[in-house]
Amino acid sequence: MAIERARRQAWIQAGARVSLIGDAPSDIIAARENGARSIAVHTGISTREELAALSPDMLLEDLRALKVGMLV
Repeated sequence: MAIERARRQAWIQAGARVSLIGDAPSDIIAARENGARSIAVHTGISTREELAALSPDMLLEDLRALKVGMLV
């Protein structure tokens, strides 16, 4: 995955907070498997319940709800 490659290449500083934003269950799983924070956005074909069942770190209705302060 891109996150792992970026870490190997030292493009991501040690201890940096990485967030993966997605609208599918696979995005939440990928974030978890790669040590990233998962931000699920209910804009795709997955239902809110399907996304919530995977316990993402954040679950937003759409990208307008995402504020810069949430990422730092």
